[in-house]
Amino acid sequence: MVNPYVSFYQYLSAVIDQYNGVLLYNSAQDNYLITANKAALDRHENHQYYKSFTKQAVIKLPNTSWCNLEHLNGYAYSSDARKEISNHAQTASIYQSHVSCTPVQQSFDHHVQQAASHFNRQQHQQHSRLELEFDDYPNIDLLPGALHDLNDYGWSKEDSSTQHNQRVTHLHLNLKALTKYSDIDYKVNQAKFLTKLKLELEPINNPTHYLPFKKQLFSPVEVEGLIVSEVRNTDDLSFDLEQDKNNQQIYYKVAVPLWGNQHIQTAHAPNTLTGHMFFPLYKNQRVLIKLFQENAEIKHQLDWRPELQSSNDKQGNGIKMGLNESTAAQLNQHYDGDVATLDLSQNNGNTTQFVSMTKGKINFSLHHKG
Repeated sequence: MVNPYVSFYQYLSAVIDQYNGVLLYNSAQDNYLITANKAALDRHENHQYYKSFTKQAVIKLPNTSWCNLEHLNGYAYSSDARKEISNHAQTASIYQSHVSCTPVQQSFDHHVQQAASHFNRQQHQQHSRLELEFDDYPNIDLLPGALHDLNDYGWSKEDSSTQHNQRVTHLHLNLKALTKYSDIDYKVNQAKFLTKLKLELEPINNPTHYLPFKKQLFSPVEVEGLIVSEVRNTDDLSFDLEQDKNNQQIYYKVAVPLWGNQHIQTAHAPNTLTGHMFFPLYKNQRVLIKLFQENAEIKHQLDWRPELQSSNDKQGNGIKMGLNESTAAQLNQHYDGDVATLDLSQNNGNTTQFVSMTKGKINFSLHHKG
């Protein structure tokens, strides 16, 4: 299930942050930009103002992780099941572990690479931030992306968090009306407001992307799919297994009706059947698939094969094989009252071979149609 309280912006922010990207807002052109470089929207005109303009200046120190990261792959035949991501500020022998289980080594390596890049960007290149509070709105450019020089005008090196060139990242403006009803009467041409302004700045060489608080995204999403087979251009219940040339993994193609029957690739898994049985998923079989951010898995099947389900009064069980009804083989056990009957049939075009075993009887028959 998807969290219904997660907005599209929060989802987009989470995905961009996962891939070490940056989502920027261009205040001059009123649009957004996805980029790998925070400096892409810097407003390169440096502004200078006196420290005395500010009511308060606070330095926010970065959060530091004191443990290493390790990614573990629970798949038994993984060529490299453990990957360690070292932290320069680590405490010895302390690890935060992330466990996955994928038979595709290439997919596991990709996750580890993304996690290492994200971890290093967050932990090794993070800088302190400077928060300024104003009682009066200063007559300077305060929009995100504006650059400010804190080299002089009463600012010290300690105030500017070791670097005097700073970039505006966040702007918080609170206004309280002092004139009666001026906050709700839109016909008033002017009014007085009590202004409270907070400004957050960072060193211009800080690549870390700061995002608003985002809710945890629930993954995976579960949707219905239909197995795709292109082996025969008919309605036959054929199977179509594709083997990846790079990792030898076997895949199905699945169409998702919810999204216009778009095809996705899912890794083959024998589900709960033993290795002695080979029953691949057939064309148009309904399945429930789990959609992750980067891959999909088949969770289970949603129905039985056509003409196989037994009625309640027969209480039967059965196995059916073959491409279609004219070539199907079927094994069924069912009940007539308290008497059990086992039937075995094989169709070949107009011919049906049939064996039936019941209490005290064995019947063999051969039927020709037409």
